[in-house]
Amino acid sequence: MAIEYIIGYIIKYQNFNTSAFLFFKNFTKLMNKGINLSNLLASDIFCYEIKHEEWPTFHLENEDLIMPYNGSIFDIRHSYAKVFGEDDKKKAIDLNKTLILTQLQGNFEEMLLGENRVDLNKKVFKTIYTVNLLPMVSSYAVL
Repeated sequence: MAIEYIIGYIIKYQNFNTSAFLFFKNFTKLMNKGINLSNLLASDIFCYEIKHEEWPTFHLENEDLIMPYNGSIFDIRHSYAKVFGEDDKKKAIDLNKTLILTQLQGNFEEMLLGENRVDLNKKVFKTIYTVNLLPMVSSYAVL
């Protein structure tokens, strides 16, 4: 079908979350018509990567977490503590401050002896935050 070629083109050349709006109103219609959407679901179209200064970049944990968020996508920038909890935010921000200061100053003694001590035996991981935009389809779904 022609629609499968169009979806394939979008996946190949416009594989960004900005293309998701094309499918919000039509997703259930495409499913009802039996169109193969597996490549669409495996693409980056329904994934939004969060890159805000307010969200910590490094963390001591290296596990995948799935956390619920029911607020507006426009308010998520200031919602780290709401999503992950205040304690996690404080630990992650302290770690990030220490790593940045150490990198800027080249002062490893600060890292070992300062008030924001970091255990050098632990690994530090870069954190990537993504939002799944697929649930937005449900607000347009008509059964």
